[in-house]
Amino acid sequence: MTKFKRIAATVIAVATMAVTSVSAFADNWEINYIQGAPSSVSNQFVRREYIGLPSTSDVFITCNVTTGSVALKTTGFNPDFNSTIYAPRKYSEFLEEPNPLGCSVEFWAKESRVVASGIIST
Repeated sequence: MTKFKRIAATVIAVATMAVTSVSAFADNWEINYIQGAPSSVSNQFVRREYIGLPSTSDVFITCNVTTGSVALKTTGFNPDFNSTIYAPRKYSEFLEEPNPLGCSVEFWAKESRVVASGIIST
């Protein structure tokens, strides 16, 4: 087998494993953020990246903001979202057509005091 064929076979094998490795998931997330507090007291969900999502699977997100406001940013979906969710509000969205090479969902605190939670799932 030539060097090129070995490299091509390796790339195809890795890509196949990546596509099949994440067939379904459900991640709970939480923000309990106080500006200036140490990380042992204040946690903040920042980002989830997914590689190998089936392009036919929609991703469902929920966000329940009880205090403050939360920024939502997605990449690798069609369409992508970039918005702010203000308390008190429950928000849900279907993210369509995830890029099988990689996509991400970000939630982060936009104020000095934020409490929010939710789920990201296929």
